[in-house]
Amino acid sequence: MKISILHLSDLHFKKDNNKIIEKETLLFDAFKNEISQYEHLFITITGDIAYSGLKEEYALVKSFLNRLENRIFAYNKKIKIEYIFCAGNHDCDFSIPQKARNMLIENIIKAPLETDDELVEVCTSVQKQYFDFIKEFSSYKNINETLSNKLISRYEYSLSEYNIAFNSFNTAWVSKLPEKQSEIIYPLNYIKSDEIIDANFSLTFSLLHHPFHWLKHSNMRDFKEYVDSLSDIILTGHEHSDSATQRENIYNGNKTEHIEGGTLQDSYDEGQSKFNLILLDLANKKHDILIFDWQGDHYSKTKNESIDVHTNNKCLFPLKQNYKEKIASLGLKVNHPRKDNVILEDLFVFPDLKIIDIQKNKKNSFLEISSEQLSKQTNLGLNILYGSDNSGKTTLAHMLQFIYKQKGLVPIIINGKDFRSGDYEENKIALLIKRIFKLQYLDDKKNVDLFEQTDVNEILLIIDDFQNVRLNSAFKGVAIDSILKLNYKNVLILSSEILKFEATSESNLAMSLQDFTHYQILEFGHRLRDKLITKWIRLGQETEIENSELVGKRRTKANAINQTIGLNIVPSHPVYLLTLLQAMEVNDTSLDKSSYGHYYHYMILQYLNSDKNKVMEHKDINTIFTYTSTLAFNMFQDRNYSYTLGELNGFDNDYRKDIDFEPTFNILEKLIKSNVLIEYENEYKFSHKYIYYYFVGHYFSQNTDDYEITSIIKKMTERLYRTEFANILMFILHLSPKTNIIEMLNNEARKIFSDIAEFSFANEELVNINACIKEDTSHRLSQRTFDESRDIELSEKDEEAELKRQIYLDDQFDVNYDEEIQQLDFFKKINLAFKLIEILGEIVKNYSGSLKGNIKSELIKNTYGVGLRSLKTIILLFEEEHDNLVDAITKVITKKKMIAEDKINEAVYGIVFGLASSISTDIVKRISKSIASKDLKKTYKRISEEQPENIAYQLIKLAIDLDFASGLNVKNIEQLHKKLSLEKNTLTDSSLKKLVLDHLYMFESPISEKTSICKKLGIEVGESKNKLIQHHR
Repeated sequence: MKISILHLSDLHFKKDNNKIIEKETLLFDAFKNEISQYEHLFITITGDIAYSGLKEEYALVKSFLNRLENRIFAYNKKIKIEYIFCAGNHDCDFSIPQKARNMLIENIIKAPLETDDELVEVCTSVQKQYFDFIKEFSSYKNINETLSNKLISRYEYSLSEYNIAFNSFNTAWVSKLPEKQSEIIYPLNYIKSDEIIDANFSLTFSLLHHPFHWLKHSNMRDFKEYVDSLSDIILTGHEHSDSATQRENIYNGNKTEHIEGGTLQDSYDEGQSKFNLILLDLANKKHDILIFDWQGDHYSKTKNESIDVHTNNKCLFPLKQNYKEKIASLGLKVNHPRKDNVILEDLFVFPDLKIIDIQKNKKNSFLEISSEQLSKQTNLGLNILYGSDNSGKTTLAHMLQFIYKQKGLVPIIINGKDFRSGDYEENKIALLIKRIFKLQYLDDKKNVDLFEQTDVNEILLIIDDFQNVRLNSAFKGVAIDSILKLNYKNVLILSSEILKFEATSESNLAMSLQDFTHYQILEFGHRLRDKLITKWIRLGQETEIENSELVGKRRTKANAINQTIGLNIVPSHPVYLLTLLQAMEVNDTSLDKSSYGHYYHYMILQYLNSDKNKVMEHKDINTIFTYTSTLAFNMFQDRNYSYTLGELNGFDNDYRKDIDFEPTFNILEKLIKSNVLIEYENEYKFSHKYIYYYFVGHYFSQNTDDYEITSIIKKMTERLYRTEFANILMFILHLSPKTNIIEMLNNEARKIFSDIAEFSFANEELVNINACIKEDTSHRLSQRTFDESRDIELSEKDEEAELKRQIYLDDQFDVNYDEEIQQLDFFKKINLAFKLIEILGEIVKNYSGSLKGNIKSELIKNTYGVGLRSLKTIILLFEEEHDNLVDAITKVITKKKMIAEDKINEAVYGIVFGLASSISTDIVKRISKSIASKDLKKTYKRISEEQPENIAYQLIKLAIDLDFASGLNVKNIEQLHKKLSLEKNTLTDSSLKKLVLDHLYMFESPISEKTSICKKLGIEVGESKNKLIQHHR
């Protein structure tokens, strides 16, 4: 069975001067051959049929449609034509007095649930001519009057074995003049929403004039969710633009197609005319969308072929409303600047998983996948997921329950605490499953009977918090065996990491889980953090925010979050990321903390104020912070980072005696109950590293007048090669930028490679490297979208982060600030230099508005200096060991026969040059990114101008500019390029080109601008090809 849908919208017929009449023959010619073999045509009109809702206008429309119908019948005599209409705001006759109606509309907007027949009758009185008009068509008899009223017309058709429904929603019933966005209300309680959604039809269309974002925000989500769940295809109009998108609701798995109709007749631009034709193959569930656009003398056609039609499943068992609301919630209170009630669908991002190879011989050992893949399987099978606390296990369970319910399964979430002590035998497990079903689904006798008759293959058991099952390890295994003996084939277990070792070793539990696929829930990397940040920014302004604004805000927030979570400092799970996003929205006027200090402070307050019934007073917060910072400092001094409960009580007694103070509440109890301190192996420690570092830093920052404390800080600055000391110093500076500490760090920066001059990128420093080549042809601007470039950038960052994690050394238990200062080798010195670049840069950026100018200048120059001296030592190696390096690479290539013999020299010199160029560019970027701040552009310019012949300073200044969207100064870049080309300073010119390319990939700009700057710099535009650098020697 094949049907065609002619989608017209916004006809805007006036009493006269309707230019579409002059085009009607060409309109018919445009689509006539497309429908020549079809037996059914539905002409759907999504509103604004008339211009002013007048009887005379509708008469002209009727004549226009009759002429069109006659042409169609003359060309295809076997075709049957039906009309489906929808009202728009122009179908309202506003010449009728509106005072009383407008007053009623104001009340409806305030109280939509109070909508009744009388209100509807008054509000739709302006649409009288529209309702009279649709009665003139034979399709009116196909309206199901039982399910229809003035706010919805339900058209139903039976075509052979297919039933097709069209729901025409009257969103214009409360339209006013002028029409304002977000002031439309659609009261779902006034229509028979449940009966309509329960109707069993092969294909359901919904028509509405106004796209969803024209509705009042508080009403939009419920209406959109309802229409999406009801419909397979949604047709809209009103905005005079055309588009076709398929949207998947991750909340329930529905896929709904949204097709916007362009305006058929624009009242203000007679050159504008668009319409759509949809050709459906119901048997194969495929369709084509043809978009026709007026080109002055004909309609041009754009065709999108073989698109899948996703008919949404109707679930047999409805969830209880209160349970549905529970699992639809986010699970934590989120304060969002643009939305009061944030729900799961708004911000959910599927976490990544790592497969754990328990058989030690699987090829996919440690393979990473997205947990979204679990949601796309027809049958889930047997799986167990391990995750740390707050890793999002329960949220993922809720999302999978929604999705698999939509797939037609019956998913049931059983919490570990739902198991009773005897729930391990088969009969007890069966009773447990039935008991939980009745808690989550409507539990009338019919539903329960049908559930008990449901094939177990159609039931998905999700066992959350499996570690909380009140059974020992052996009997947990027995419970799993019983589930499998009951023939359940779809089982998902979620557990804390406590059970991971036992469940993957040689225990009885492990034997019971041997047929399960084991996964570890991973922290969010750069790519997933970007997705979450994007959702946060878009929320509440989906239709208003421009992409350029979104890109800028996303990059700013991502940089701040990446810096805050650091490496193993803050867990990168959604709950912590959302807390940080909230912290960024809170204005903090404190001048004694950096922005990062504020973020950590905010996160800690979320713990302390976790009891919403008793929010801590400010004086109590100060008391807790002083107490906890003293505890953290004691741990630091003792190098003992966990205390027994007895040791904690001893500290508590000593502290209260020392300060002669009796608080009105038990501080220690508060810290434990709020999870600032957690129990681990019968001892208590800080729950997260950032909390420990914050309070140690807080103690130091509050006691810098103490000579002993200052001495310890000095000793730590002299030992920054220790990760622990570098972390603590960073937190001290987040909380207080003391000038004496800054000077200590400046002194340490001056010491690194103090016997080496700064690298200036001058030709005389690059004799051998620049002599390698005569022309660098390795640079290409690949033709890829901004999103593709962003994905590549984020993937590279994830790879870099994974490498850092693998080589990360936690030296917390090894450090001693009184240890002898180590004599560092070359690579450790480079690593220390990079740490200082990061620390000095953060001081500059975070206190740009409060530090004195001379201190900022000194910090910036020292950041330049330590980076450029480090680079100089590397370049000296390339220059002095050039021949040896060439020989070594030649031997490797020759031995492995990687390249043809006559191409070896060319390849070797290309490799040497490429390495030197990449390292040089990376260090310049490291320096620029560490200190880049929009507030300090004048400072960077002044420092650069103080040494006008120093190419390195110019390059760093350009790199800082290029770190911002508006930083592409074509004139300055072109001038420097010409100078470098003239001097044949190829390596420096190569670094310049790389910096420009990074900017072009990082920020959106017209392709013409990109092509122009590339042409000026000699960068090719096109697909990237690995072309070798041309050999000069």
